[in-house]
Amino acid sequence: MTDGTFTLHERLIKATRPLISTALSDILMMEERRIPWLLLVPRREGVEEFHHLSVADRQIFIEEIAAITAGLEKEFSPVRINVGDLGNIVGQMHVHLVARQTDDPFWPQVVWSRDREPFRNDEEADMMRQRLMRACSSLLPPG
Repeated sequence: MTDGTFTLHERLIKATRPLISTALSDILMMEERRIPWLLLVPRREGVEEFHHLSVADRQIFIEEIAAITAGLEKEFSPVRINVGDLGNIVGQMHVHLVARQTDDPFWPQVVWSRDREPFRNDEEADMMRQRLMRACSSLLPPG
């Protein structure tokens, strides 16, 4: 996704499917069929670290994270929601938001460095997309 000055990192494009965009961020669905996993990417060129965001953008970004995690909790009833800002491979600022269950295939280890299982078909991806859209619904404009 791009807004004229912002370009999403190629690795993020390959690992995700677009979900929604807010005024600040792109919300992407991870290409992983077994667990609810989102990436939140602020559309700001050159931002690699949280403190690189302006004060106003940091406030918006943290509220987006809070809204999404609240939505994930409501939609998936996870045991834990992992929130991670890693950037070891992709420097572009992005935050992982993962709804975890004790029976997920990665529990209790982290999900970031594990092999992912892509969706088997568009129908399976659409089922996850619908649930993730409900989890992010508070960020959508009314109507």
